[in-house]
Amino acid sequence: MLGEKWVAHACLQDNNVTFPLVQSFINAGVARHDIMEGVSAFYAARVADIRHECIEYFAASMVWRGQFLIGNQYSLGPYDQQFRNYLLQKSQFPKDVSIHLFLRYRSNLTQLSHGVRRTRHDLTTIYDFAIPGLSFWVVVGKDRQDWAKQCCFHENGFRPIMELEQTDSLMHEQLVAVTAKAAANGRRSRLFSPTGQ
Repeated sequence: MLGEKWVAHACLQDNNVTFPLVQSFINAGVARHDIMEGVSAFYAARVADIRHECIEYFAASMVWRGQFLIGNQYSLGPYDQQFRNYLLQKSQFPKDVSIHLFLRYRSNLTQLSHGVRRTRHDLTTIYDFAIPGLSFWVVVGKDRQDWAKQCCFHENGFRPIMELEQTDSLMHEQLVAVTAKAAANGRRSRLFSPTGQ
């Protein structure tokens, strides 16, 4: 499917050592930039081999398909047709929608993943999910705050990919379970090092 193959090759790999997306930044000599107080990001627009259209399509498809999975209690409502038309390549990226990418390689959360979850925030809705090494937020609503637009992978011409060091509650629960099991078996998880050290 469009986007999925590229993202699957770019995300953190099973060996927890290879992270092609981060390696692309290193190879291109792209440094982190402070984009907001306490938030740093790599600018994907400065790396020719990062296919932003694949990342956008993948994020949109995950959110759109997620509403049809058993157990998911959400609907895209008036945005459903916009997402559908975009995925069918009949229209541009949905209006009033932001995509936010977060790198997760500085903690034991690297391989932990979860499906799409929906959270209401004021007048917007955030759909978030995680794959190995990456977390995605898709923020939907006409009243998105300035930070959502400024940090958006789609709307910001620099295409920021931010670093994430905090954990949400679901990730924290998974982390506790994984590290406890590893400790019980006398193992310690390996972490990806962006410098290869």
